[in-house]
Amino acid sequence: MPTKIVLVSGGTGGHIYPSIALAEEFSSFYGDAVKLYFMGTMNRLDSKIIPSMGYYYKGLPVDALSSDWKHPQKLVKNWIKWFSGIDVLRARKFLKNKKVELVISFGSYISAPIILAAKTLGIPFCLIELDSLFGQTNRIFSRWSSRLFTCFENPEGKIFKHASPIHVGFIFRESLIEGIKEYFIKRWHLSPSKKTVVILGGSLGSLVLNKTLLKMLLIFDEDESMVEKLQFIQITGERYFNEIKKQELPKNIRLHLVPYVKEMNHLYALSDLIISRAGGSTIAELVSLCKPSILIPWEGAKHNHQSKNAELLKSVNGCMVIKEKDLDYQQLSYSLRNIISNDEIIQNMKLGLLKLQLKEKAVTIISRESVQTVRG
Repeated sequence: MPTKIVLVSGGTGGHIYPSIALAEEFSSFYGDAVKLYFMGTMNRLDSKIIPSMGYYYKGLPVDALSSDWKHPQKLVKNWIKWFSGIDVLRARKFLKNKKVELVISFGSYISAPIILAAKTLGIPFCLIELDSLFGQTNRIFSRWSSRLFTCFENPEGKIFKHASPIHVGFIFRESLIEGIKEYFIKRWHLSPSKKTVVILGGSLGSLVLNKTLLKMLLIFDEDESMVEKLQFIQITGERYFNEIKKQELPKNIRLHLVPYVKEMNHLYALSDLIISRAGGSTIAELVSLCKPSILIPWEGAKHNHQSKNAELLKSVNGCMVIKEKDLDYQQLSYSLRNIISNDEIIQNMKLGLLKLQLKEKAVTIISRESVQTVRG
């Protein structure tokens, strides 16, 4: 009989793609000896992307625990739903019906009722911390976890003493290293001789990054050396795509706007420099692929964890960091010119990122250690 495992993802790409990477490792190494189920939200990205990849997916109507005192009626309704235990009962029913033997959580808020359900059923669970700071869900449930895996070494934040974190390094999809540089050159009619700068705003997009970049490109549009040397691919995020298309766009410098890219392996293969937020999964991909970057950590991230994520790469000269409060098109332009025109800086960034890579893949360690909690 196969070992039945539930992977609890989350509503953003930062949780989705690491969970898919782990699922691929389970399937590759264990084959039919493991049966995988995914659990997550009902109306966010995970509910679309994960089923589209052929995995069994169970969505729960769980909302984040609200602290929005400006809307007291919604707040009360949210709290009643959370503390009534309805979602725990739904999760219990699923885990029991499927005879699940292990739950692996990636730390999103959706994990809370599922972990509670597992705990009440006596099902062991493992926690994965993707960021440089322990999230609230992982801090709370570390007391009872069978394994606690960390991508960053010694994340900040208080956890229960008996939970001994296992540092596994960064989780990334193996397919990311198999990209073909020419794929998007042909598809989007790009130049094979120009350096390519890719702008990522996270899975939800970033309006401030989108608009700042356009302002910078309008300046570059009048600079012949930049027009000849560079081309840009801007992933706007689906909710900002139409708005950005309506803005004044550069006429001379090559810019390709796209709301979302599924084939990130080919995009990374083409890229010479990444401009991005600093979520845990983005950090993992930059390190694993040794991609130089300019990082603009999102100030709205809980406990400023994106700034802490970015600091790790900066500590090995693996990136340049611009604080969001200091971000303007002039600062971005200066940083970009400085990096892209200096091959030594780019090479040093790549060498710095190599220092953060571990010998054994994170997903290999996690899959092996997790299965041991069930099989002994």
